[in-house]
Amino acid sequence: MCLYYRVIGEKSVTRGTTPPFPFSAASRQAEYAARLCCVSSRFVLRFLSASSAGSNTKRFPPASVPAVRQEPPQGNSYLKVSSALGQKTDKFRQINRFLEFIEDILPQLDKGRELTILDFGCGKSYLTFAMYYYLKELKGFDIHVIGLDLKEDVIRRCSGLAKKYGYEKLHFLVGDIADYEGVNEVDVVVTLHACDTATDYALAKAIGWNAKVILSVPCCQHEVNGQFAKADKTQCYDGCLDPIMDYGLLRERFAALVTDGLRAKYLEAAGYDTQVLEFIDMEHTPKNILLRAVRADEKRVTKKSAGTAIEKCERFLQIEPTLGRLLADKGENYKE
Repeated sequence: MCLYYRVIGEKSVTRGTTPPFPFSAASRQAEYAARLCCVSSRFVLRFLSASSAGSNTKRFPPASVPAVRQEPPQGNSYLKVSSALGQKTDKFRQINRFLEFIEDILPQLDKGRELTILDFGCGKSYLTFAMYYYLKELKGFDIHVIGLDLKEDVIRRCSGLAKKYGYEKLHFLVGDIADYEGVNEVDVVVTLHACDTATDYALAKAIGWNAKVILSVPCCQHEVNGQFAKADKTQCYDGCLDPIMDYGLLRERFAALVTDGLRAKYLEAAGYDTQVLEFIDMEHTPKNILLRAVRADEKRVTKKSAGTAIEKCERFLQIEPTLGRLLADKGENYKE
């Protein structure tokens, strides 16, 4: 699935169609991008509706998008507008890419009953609204979607929008991932850029619920990097990683990769077929790793080898990630 084929800066917006602006006019490109990438719940829903109308053209009809008042830029205002447009374009691409991953896992979902989907750290809920519309309105799934976030004003606004659109099974709640106990069973857990250990709490919750599908795009990660900085290298990796550990930038990136690698192994050890995928191009966000985990048959998952890998890695690096601790606290020891 692709909800759009081109957005801006290409020869055409869709394959074989005439672009809605002259290539040489940067201002017209910026204007069209402003209309096209005005990411809001209303925009995403209307765009999805237009995309599903059966036409081969994936371009959002220019007549349907809000008009942009044309004013000449003053001072450095053009740079500020361009920066804002770039951020909205990036978010738009991320949402569409995430929906592609959701489409990939549709065969794993039971269409004969109500499915519960949790979006931890939903924020402004662009993804949450798009996901609800896509699964319920376009694909016909009976779903109950819950968006959870700590910001009361954001949740209040999103709840108002859900009510406005008549989405009776889309609810938003104020709460912390670590303490949420609102449901007993969950079918799908999604997290998009949950910061640092919030991703670990979401994954631990998903494993505890025996969720069928987990889609997680981690955000900033500081925990393991901090443990590296405090570790006595003579007692763990014995200096063999000095070419990385002696340089803060390299150590930080290495820590992020180790964190996500261990998360993937913990998911495998818990009984999931797990993939580590590129979420989106680095030019749109540096947080471009997606963990996709699908509950698998016991025979298809090498739990023992995953547990062995976790044990060896953590012992070698002298680290203790939050996800392992959370699972151990629940009596789930996946290390060998």
